[in-house]
Amino acid sequence: MAKELRALLESRDALVAENESALTEYETRLAAWKELPEEDRTDPEPELDVEVAEQVESRNKEIDKLDERIKEETRSEKRAKAIREARAAIATIPTEDTVVVENEPMIYGPDSENSYYEDLARAAHGVTMPGSAGAIQRLSQWAHQVEREVANDSAIGKKSIESLRTHFRGENADATKRALAEIRERGRVAIENKDGVEQRSIVTGGGATAAAASGGAAFVSPAIFLDPYAPWREYGRAFCDQCHKEDLPPTGMQIYIPHVTGPAGVRQQTEGSAIQETDPTFGYLNAPVITLAGQVTVSQQQLDRAGPGFAFDRLIFDQLMRDYTPQFDTYVLNQALAAPTIQIWSPAGGFDLIAQNGSGGFYGQISKAKAAVRTTAGTVLNPTHLFVTPQRWEYIAGWGDNSYRPSVVADYAGPFNAIGAGSTDGDEGIEGATGYRLNGLPVFTDANIPSFGTTTEDSAIVGDLQEVFVYEGSPVSRVVPQTLANDLLSLIQVYNYVAVLVRYPAGIVQISGTGLTTPVYSL
Repeated sequence: MAKELRALLESRDALVAENESALTEYETRLAAWKELPEEDRTDPEPELDVEVAEQVESRNKEIDKLDERIKEETRSEKRAKAIREARAAIATIPTEDTVVVENEPMIYGPDSENSYYEDLARAAHGVTMPGSAGAIQRLSQWAHQVEREVANDSAIGKKSIESLRTHFRGENADATKRALAEIRERGRVAIENKDGVEQRSIVTGGGATAAAASGGAAFVSPAIFLDPYAPWREYGRAFCDQCHKEDLPPTGMQIYIPHVTGPAGVRQQTEGSAIQETDPTFGYLNAPVITLAGQVTVSQQQLDRAGPGFAFDRLIFDQLMRDYTPQFDTYVLNQALAAPTIQIWSPAGGFDLIAQNGSGGFYGQISKAKAAVRTTAGTVLNPTHLFVTPQRWEYIAGWGDNSYRPSVVADYAGPFNAIGAGSTDGDEGIEGATGYRLNGLPVFTDANIPSFGTTTEDSAIVGDLQEVFVYEGSPVSRVVPQTLANDLLSLIQVYNYVAVLVRYPAGIVQISGTGLTTPVYSL
């Protein structure tokens, strides 16, 4: 690292020397002209040769670029020096098998000169932005530091777990536990590595696959250091995270996939008669690539003076991403429900979980929706999820039968002949997987599910969510100071490209109607 810094300084010195040499002759002529008395100045004031001026300007631009790289390398060198000093400080500690780095300075945080979101923006722009190489290296090292803190079960590690959970939302709690265990194991391996933490490149793709590839740790915001920060909390992306994830193509504003619109034909052939011939028909399903974006205008004073120990840009980016999440989830929901099978349920007596006789109540509506998905020609899918709003699920979870017994019971209560069961502890959380199953389907909650027809009616969704293809790019965070520079204002922006393509609209059933009016609890 020091060698690279020395090479950059030598290159800069060489360019400065070339400029000084090029300007020496002109400055000598200009000085001689100024020494002459005014009456003896028969020639006009000497001017710098145009070609020489252009060469000087070109070298000045190269010097500016080198200055940026020197600044980045200097910061990296300081960080590396601090890490070396930390390792040296513990080198004399007796140990049997391993060396544990207890006080390695964090790449980002209150005592760091580095900005996580600035590095995130530089890494997202790639080699076209000065300093991107150093940014990617710091983000990679940050990922390993987070893994190590998780393995150490430190205060930072415990807070990091909260952020990591959002990257590993699976069908159930076990999937999340497995992913977090992998993070913890990588951190434990790093701790046992006496020569330091192995460096790996950061993965900047979006979605669950990219998060898994990088451990998700690189995307843990340093806002975990900001204990006094009380954010405006919003709902997440429970529905979106259960859909089928695909990488967003690198170009284009439309997604296309082939679609068979009519079947081929096979019939019994009688000897000597013609074979059945029915040619399948084809088409394309398509979906637009849209942009989700948000920005906040802040003063330079806020960015520079917010503190102490509080980077204001972290707060802004955190709040923008908190709102991006439910907006993306809402867009996916709206696309999935753009042309579903509408199932109106309007019982005379309002909501009822079951009917006394026959296949009725909400339980029966789930059966009806499952049957529709399984029997629709050209679709024939098996439903994988039941989605309801958190308010609706709590109403169902509190439902009792005529003998004053709850109808949905957690496993710890030893359910017998219950309508719905599951969950080891009975805690469904704010949204996402509840841990329960109802009529054979795992139950998920999402507060972003849109109402149907009227704001007093919510909806339930039954369907095969693996047929809802979600394409999500990598969110781009950036600071734009130029636009409003005359007022010392900057734009802090977050944007991303996303698309949603529903392969089988009939594979989604939306249950709505007066049976799902706002829940009313009995006194």
